[in-house]
Amino acid sequence: MKKSISLLLFVFLLVACATTKQQTCSNVYQNNYSSVSYTKFKNTNGESDYYEVSFNCVASSFYSRKVLFDNFGIWGRSYFVGDNIHPILIWENVNLFEDGKKYFIYAGGTEKYQYTNTTFMVFDENYKDMLAEKTPERAKIIQFLGDLIKKNNPENKKFQEKYNKLFNREIAL
Repeated sequence: MKKSISLLLFVFLLVACATTKQQTCSNVYQNNYSSVSYTKFKNTNGESDYYEVSFNCVASSFYSRKVLFDNFGIWGRSYFVGDNIHPILIWENVNLFEDGKKYFIYAGGTEKYQYTNTTFMVFDENYKDMLAEKTPERAKIIQFLGDLIKKNNPENKKFQEKYNKLFNREIAL
């Protein structure tokens, strides 16, 4: 378990340092997104690579964190990566589909000039990447996460209040 956590932290360091194609958004979407993209991160330790799914051109990079909080409660852990002022939040043992299967979900996002995305990484209880290309659950999980974004209730401010209190950072959603 400790090895898996260390491995995932390494992956997120790669995420934070990865260079991505310069993207821009001509529109941003409230409770929606323009497209879905995937980033594959090579694992140099000889273990499996990892995927991150991005929902692009969203109104807030916090959508991933907010919709998980609204549906599954407070996160279990948080990690600050590099010089980012906002952490990646991690939900553990989440029963996404009420079928008894448990998942670890990492939520983050990026806000830059003319580009905003919200991101997820999803692993099963053995830390198998559920967003890998040939994983049977991939499409179902991505559809589910996209639907959570579309069903987001902007009037619900509980996530924002909890986040601001715990991290002493003001965020607007």
